[in-house]
Amino acid sequence: TLVSAYDKLYYVASPACSPPIKEPSFERYDPDEDVWERMTSFPFYHDYGSHTKIIGYAVCYGVILFSLSDSYLNPYVVAFHESRNQWNRVTSASYASFRGRAVAVGDTIYALHALMEEVIIAFSFRMDKGEDGGITYSLNPQFILRGLKIARPPVPFRELKTGYLVHLGNKDFFHVRTGSPDGEACPMVQYLSITTFQIIVGEGGRHMIKTIHSTVYPVDIKGREWFSLEFCFTPECGDYEPIEEESVTSMNQPKQEETTLDEHDKQFLIHEGTHRKLLAYPWLRE
Repeated sequence: TLVSAYDKLYYVASPACSPPIKEPSFERYDPDEDVWERMTSFPFYHDYGSHTKIIGYAVCYGVILFSLSDSYLNPYVVAFHESRNQWNRVTSASYASFRGRAVAVGDTIYALHALMEEVIIAFSFRMDKGEDGGITYSLNPQFILRGLKIARPPVPFRELKTGYLVHLGNKDFFHVRTGSPDGEACPMVQYLSITTFQIIVGEGGRHMIKTIHSTVYPVDIKGREWFSLEFCFTPECGDYEPIEEESVTSMNQPKQEETTLDEHDKQFLIHEGTHRKLLAYPWLRE
C-alpha cells in the first residue's frame, strides 16, 4: 500500500501479502533527498489475521490513519504518528468503518463507508494525552451526510460495486461510483457515475449534501475484464493535510461534548452494513 502524506511517499506491506512479509515492512521515500528511509515496522500483522487488508487511509494532524478489514469484513483502525515514528491502535465504532482516502476539513473527517459505496460519513478524530504520557486516539462517527443524488447508468451495476471520494477544496467534492457490468461474458462498456456536490448546513443546523451535478460516463473496456476503483484524484487540487501543530492546542484543552451519531443513523449503519456483509459472503449466515 502506498500513501502520499506531507510531501513524502509511505509504503507499508499489506497484511495479506504472500509469501510472508520481509523487513523492512514500512518505509518512507523523501523526494528531496531521493532516498528511502526505514520506519518502525507495522506491528499488527499477527493481531488481525493474515487475510487483513488496508482498505483506506486519512492524513491529518501529523498522523496517518489506516482503515483495515479482515476476511470477515470486521473493521479496525490504526494510526502512525509521523514525528514520533510510532504506531497505535485507534478506538473506533465497528459499524462505521471507511474505505479509500478520507478527507480532513477543519475538525471533521469525511469518508465513504467501507461497505456502502454511496454512503458518506462525517467523523471526529481526537488525540488525547494518555496516563503514560503517550497519545490515545479515537475516531467517532458524527452523522451520515444525506442528499447525494447519483445518476444511474442505463445498465444497473451488478455486484462488487466500488466508490471513491475526491476533495476539490473547502467543502466541495466529487464522488465516483462503478460496478461490475451486466452478465455479458466479455462486456464492451463499463459505466462510471460521477457526482459533484457541496456539504452545506441545512434546516435545523444539520449538515447535508447539495448535489451540484451528476452524470454517467461510458468507458470502453473492449471486452476486457472490468475494473474497480482503487484510487481517484484530480491534478488541479492538491491534498489538504492538516499539520501536527493544529492538534496540539486541542490536546491541552479539556474534552468537550461532541456531536455523536443519532440512534436512527446508528441503526441504519448496523443494519445495512450487516446486510452488505451477508450479500458479499453468504456463508457468514451459518
